[in-house]
Amino acid sequence: MTTVIGCTNGKDVLMIGDKSASDGNTTVISITPKVFNVGGGVLVGFSGDWRGGQLGIQALIDLDTEDPDCGIERMVAAIAQSFSEADYKNEETLFLIGYGGQLFEVQPNLGYIAIYGEYHAIGDGSQFALGALWEMCKGVGDLNVSHLTEALRAAAKWTGSTTLFDWVEAND
Repeated sequence: MTTVIGCTNGKDVLMIGDKSASDGNTTVISITPKVFNVGGGVLVGFSGDWRGGQLGIQALIDLDTEDPDCGIERMVAAIAQSFSEADYKNEETLFLIGYGGQLFEVQPNLGYIAIYGEYHAIGDGSQFALGALWEMCKGVGDLNVSHLTEALRAAAKWTGSTTLFDWVEAND
């Protein structure tokens, strides 16, 4: 898996993720990112199965996210349609979607939840990243790239499937 971290100030969203790929026994560095700016101020990252992530990202890139009516329901429906067309059964891919100052976690069954608060993380290193963010920020509302980078460092320190090599950042 991986670690993807997002934060918001209620208006803007920032998201970063590592580039590791793991089969449970071996971790390698991929040149393929896991965090994307798909347009319309929508950021998306994934953890879990690469095929599911690629199908979901492509579905969101193809979706008109500039349309004011394009909300989380439409995004999840596009991911579901992409999975169906590819005859793909998702069992482990998670998505973190951020737009309009809000973060959403889309679970493997394509259920989604709106995240309360300023930050969230998905993937194997999520608990370490969230703990690091809580300690650094204490709810003061000043999250920034350096905080997310340090949270990713904490996840990499304590999770064998998260690496710091060539992490990506996307913001709008």
